[in-house]
Amino acid sequence: MRFIKVNSTKANTDTVKTDKNCGLSSVNAAENHNLKENVNTMPGIKTLSEFPKNLNKCKLYRRFFGKHFVKDAISSIFKRFDSPDKRKVAPFAGAFFAFVLVILFNMCFSFGYNVFLQGADMGCVPDKEYATLCIDEINTEFAEYVSGENIISGTVSYAPVIIRKNAFTDKDTFKENIKATSYAMTKAYSVKINGKVFVAFETREDADSVIASVLGSYKTDENTSVSFGEKVEVVNQYVPSVLLFSADIAAERIDTHTTVLSSDTVSYEETVPFEEEVTQDSTMYEGSEKVLRAGTNGTTVITEVIERRDGEIVNREVVEAVVAKEPTMQLRAVGTKERPNYVGTGSFIRPYYGQISSRFGSRRSGTHTGVDFCGRAGDPISAADSGRVIFAGWSGGYGNVVKIDHNNGYVTYYAHCQNLYVSEGDVVKKGQTIASVGSTGNSTGPHLHFEVRYNDEIQNPMNYVD
Repeated sequence: MRFIKVNSTKANTDTVKTDKNCGLSSVNAAENHNLKENVNTMPGIKTLSEFPKNLNKCKLYRRFFGKHFVKDAISSIFKRFDSPDKRKVAPFAGAFFAFVLVILFNMCFSFGYNVFLQGADMGCVPDKEYATLCIDEINTEFAEYVSGENIISGTVSYAPVIIRKNAFTDKDTFKENIKATSYAMTKAYSVKINGKVFVAFETREDADSVIASVLGSYKTDENTSVSFGEKVEVVNQYVPSVLLFSADIAAERIDTHTTVLSSDTVSYEETVPFEEEVTQDSTMYEGSEKVLRAGTNGTTVITEVIERRDGEIVNREVVEAVVAKEPTMQLRAVGTKERPNYVGTGSFIRPYYGQISSRFGSRRSGTHTGVDFCGRAGDPISAADSGRVIFAGWSGGYGNVVKIDHNNGYVTYYAHCQNLYVSEGDVVKKGQTIASVGSTGNSTGPHLHFEVRYNDEIQNPMNYVD
């Protein structure tokens, strides 16, 4: 890289050269002219002949002493001490006057340095260390964008000046003047995230557009509120030219280095289940129940605020719940009357646990009115529910069969039995052994033919048993 060294030709200046390993191109003519114009308007006092002019600019001086105070004061002193005796104290009066001038100077003015980089005026600072610190801060901030070198380098010169207090160049302006001298810097609209620059754009509109697109990608609808978790700001300043990216890459860099917080307010309906009131009915048998009035569910409109971090839900808060429809109570009666042994419970158990060999329904020879459980001859058969035996004996194709009336509209058949253990009129309980598996009647092998009838209509037994 080519080095350019420019030494200040000003008298009484101190010259310091920065990083020897780094080059710096000269400022273009227009920028150099502008920077030189700045020095001509600096509030510093470059010669002692300028001191009276600047002293008159001091508000405190003008307030207490007026325009002609010095002249009048001197004349007054000489008139008062215009005698041999009085002239002896004149030196003390002059010393007092000088002391007052020193105090006024310290109150209104300060010493400082005009800083020159590559011969161009950067501004006025309190001390040399301040200027060096600013240059180091710039080089540190943008070190990752310039491989193996400092982004700011060159010859730095200082010229001591007397300057009005609070008239030093502010730090941001001073650093911008320094950055303007670098060949690697360009004036652009930078996006700073928590104070660090990550991308830059040629126009403010481009910067705002990309930022809006990053935030917009996290919106779930037009009412979604989105914001960055970090401090994101657009600043017009000098930045490394390499930070000027395309819109897509810039958006990706901003998205990678920020956290997007979003908030949605949503409303939805929630079902409110009905409650049930149970009453006892002494006219109904134990185990029996009846719904007197069906219940209906209600609805509540819930308004909820959902907070997300980078699209992931981190918090949900219900802010309002309005009942849109009240639920209605369900009324149910249960029987308490003691059930006789011959009255069925209304539910059936499987009378025999053999494998099903033929199911209920149509088949080639006609309709099969029950279900067949194949098994071993002599295995016990149980009553599917409590009831009274209304038939026990031979009945044509059924062979030996037991019929039980459960006194609730249901009658069950147990056919092709080998042995019968109950007789007509007997009261049996659910699960009681009533016969054994056989192959009597129209049968091709030992099995149980089981039927269920309700109000004398044939039912599918498998709808009642497992």
